[in-house]
Amino acid sequence: MASPIHRISQALGSGWRTLMKLRLERLTDAVTCLAIVGTLGIMAMYIWQTATTSRPADATTIRFNDWLPYTQSGHRLGPADAAVTIVEFGDYQCRYCREAEPHLAAILREFEADVALVFRHRPLVIESASYTAARAAECAGEQGALWPFHHRLLSSPSWQVGDTNEALKQLGVEVGIVDQVGFEACVESEAPVPTITADLNAAADLSVSGTPAFLVNGRLSMGVLDSLSFADIYERVRP
Repeated sequence: MASPIHRISQALGSGWRTLMKLRLERLTDAVTCLAIVGTLGIMAMYIWQTATTSRPADATTIRFNDWLPYTQSGHRLGPADAAVTIVEFGDYQCRYCREAEPHLAAILREFEADVALVFRHRPLVIESASYTAARAAECAGEQGALWPFHHRLLSSPSWQVGDTNEALKQLGVEVGIVDQVGFEACVESEAPVPTITADLNAAADLSVSGTPAFLVNGRLSMGVLDSLSFADIYERVRP
């Protein structure tokens, strides 16, 4: 039969083990809670970053008074006397530029008589497929096929895989460029393209560092220009 001292020692040992087990369980729960909170925080940060990257900033954030010269270069769709001119600075490898395409098409359909779009190149990396694609678009423009080629670049990103030049030449065939020999020679050229240089300089003047960027009657916004919210922007910026 165990002595009283032995029984007390056993009881103390059992109590200590129980206490330690409870502490470990609480510690585990605390760690689990912290892990959950951390995961939720990461998810919230991801959602916030995605939202702020893909959605435009308020169109009144940055205002440029002397904005009309930026509408005089680039490639234009819409009336010359449009009440509102959207100047887009874009990169053909930019996923958000692709996302903006259907919105811009909807805006131009809805405000056909009052809104014009001017596209200007802003390849984020000069030594890249983005610049090569911008060059090819200018080459297509020389053949009278800028806009069909532009839309094909943004709707068919498969040209970014493999040999870029060959893929761009194939796009030229697909949009029906007649002088394919001249177009291919233009695409293969490595000389700087003055129109792209002018567009890059204009983007630098406006401190545009990402794409797409939209200058809407002098108000600069970043991110996809949502066709659903453009009516409100239109009411604010039209003369």
